[in-house]
Amino acid sequence: MTPIAVALQAATQHQQANRIPQAQQIYQQILAKQPYQPDALHGLGVLAQQVGQYQAAENLFGTALRVQPNSLKVWFSLGNLRQVQGQLPEATEAYQKALTLAPQAVPIYNNLGYTLQLQEKLDEAIACYRKALELQPGCVEVEANLGKILNDRGLLSSEEKGRHATLNYDLGTARQKAGDLKTAAAYYRQAIALNPELTIAHYLLGNALQGQNQLEEALSCYRKVLELGDLKPEAVGVCAQLARVRANGIERQLDKPNRPERLKVAFICQPGVMSVFPNPTDSLGILTDEFARLLVQDCDVTVYVPSQKFREERHSEVLFRYIPIQEDRQLVETLATIDSLEPPETPSVASNNYFPSYILRVARHLERDRVDIAHIWTFSQFIPILKSIAPEIKTVLHLEDELLLKLDRSLVETRLSQTDLILACSNYMTDKLQQRFPKFSSQFKTLYNGANVDRFIRLSSAPQKPDRTAKNGAKRLLFIGRICPEKGSHILLEAFQNVLERYPKTQLHLIGTNGVIPYEFGIGGSEDPIVTALEKFHCDGAWADYFKAYLSQLKKRWGNRVGKQLFFPGLLPQPQLVDYYHNCDIFIFPSVWHEPFGMPIVEAMVAGVPVIATWGGAFPELIEDGKTGLLVERGNVEALAEAIERLLGDEPLRESIARTARERALDLFSFEKVTEDLLSQYQHLGDRLTPDSTKMESVAPI
Repeated sequence: MTPIAVALQAATQHQQANRIPQAQQIYQQILAKQPYQPDALHGLGVLAQQVGQYQAAENLFGTALRVQPNSLKVWFSLGNLRQVQGQLPEATEAYQKALTLAPQAVPIYNNLGYTLQLQEKLDEAIACYRKALELQPGCVEVEANLGKILNDRGLLSSEEKGRHATLNYDLGTARQKAGDLKTAAAYYRQAIALNPELTIAHYLLGNALQGQNQLEEALSCYRKVLELGDLKPEAVGVCAQLARVRANGIERQLDKPNRPERLKVAFICQPGVMSVFPNPTDSLGILTDEFARLLVQDCDVTVYVPSQKFREERHSEVLFRYIPIQEDRQLVETLATIDSLEPPETPSVASNNYFPSYILRVARHLERDRVDIAHIWTFSQFIPILKSIAPEIKTVLHLEDELLLKLDRSLVETRLSQTDLILACSNYMTDKLQQRFPKFSSQFKTLYNGANVDRFIRLSSAPQKPDRTAKNGAKRLLFIGRICPEKGSHILLEAFQNVLERYPKTQLHLIGTNGVIPYEFGIGGSEDPIVTALEKFHCDGAWADYFKAYLSQLKKRWGNRVGKQLFFPGLLPQPQLVDYYHNCDIFIFPSVWHEPFGMPIVEAMVAGVPVIATWGGAFPELIEDGKTGLLVERGNVEALAEAIERLLGDEPLRESIARTARERALDLFSFEKVTEDLLSQYQHLGDRLTPDSTKMESVAPI
């Protein structure tokens, strides 16, 4: 490829990723070398249109056409530009010119048809749409546009109206995911015109309008959802409850014209986990991403992330700063070989020497940016460092494991004395922390983890139920999480072997990384005999040896069929998990140790899947035994197999549990609800912030 071709490819990639300044810079560099390069002129024109500089876009497209009069993409883009400006006859002319260059191009026929439709030239528009469908049968954008005209003329049957409503709904969700809220709202409105009782379309239209700050219209949509919920409680119960949360939030905003200044909030990710945003795969990365996505509506949010080198990125108005940690890694490795200055029972991950440069760099950024609240995951040792550099910052320590309970009490109390708020992910955790550190009892608060309802509700709110049964009639069992002894993976595998004796077609999918949890985070320090019995798996190679022996035994009993019934897809990003949840019959989370929470359980509940879990940790807070799920004794293979067989043989019970579980999950565990609780805690801390006039400007180097 020539240097110009390589540069054009790079600019296009930036443009597709919505990195406008980078794309613009490359196009301008190309034009500095070749002043009339047509592809660069076209690219700059599209960027100008994207940011509303219509006259500049018109000039650039005109120059490109003088250089290359028969450029299909420039004529097409010129048609789009004129349509957006309401210059409909001129747009028609540009599209017709494009058609002379590409008579088989479906997008041109579609856009020309829409332009004619806007001019009330409906017969000509219909002809364009039908030509497009002749060239590409089933093109949903064309079918949606044609359906609007036919519906306006009263030519759609009730069944066809339902199908076209679904088409528009699907197009709306696609545009909303792509960030085009205006177009998404138009599709949702058309879906509602075809089917006024399509509750999920009212709900998502409210989302799209809220994203454009059209709060009163959004509130009207949410109220409509609630109204329809009374008519169809089974179909819309989940949406109605979520809408109630959203609507309440908007009402409060509308009722408070004099809102306080936005808080500046910083999340500090764990340095030992290399999260990548957006779409992280680790649990704390997912929590951070979801909290930041929702909090940014009310706060200025920055997320600090460990990395190989420094960089900054913005996603959905959240700033992500990646902080280098190479020297810290070397320090941690060095200290592991010498005697620690900490108490002998202090593991390295709780040491004051654990990634000190990382937190120092972060602290200097926080001081420079005059951040109000620092939200720290797991590591209490970071708080004294932050406070030494930025004493006015309010610190929030957020705990998702029991590490703090295993450390020297005096060491922890020194750190907690400088902490303004300690969040635990369940009442189970909060109670244990309050018992261990009674002096700080009032600082411990419970903040449940959440589930992305918009993602996992998708199929639950569709008109048809998902097909949960495999083609051969087999029922599907699902586990999502680390495949390790602490989470009872071996108990599930052995119970599955028992289930196969009675239900030989059953499938089991275990999704996640395979390997034991680090000793200090898992069973280290536990006095629970069921948990300490797992020590045998922490010997070198013991867990891998167990797997080999188990698979060999299973294959000996069932032969080559095993490969079609037992699946290990590995670690998958959250968006890919949706289909697994909706295509399984039972979700199983048989942890042996006491889980602080259990995010996959909540996700399964929102998705409408019955759950089997164990009596331990926070699980009894998530599941009401026999009503919103089944709980069995930890480490008991027979009890787990019996519970699985009970649900496999009782479809009404499965459906009843799934329905009540989903209602409970939406009441307590939607990220909207949880983030609202978190924001309330922040605002309480914010009320105690030092006024801005007393803050000192920092000149500390970063």
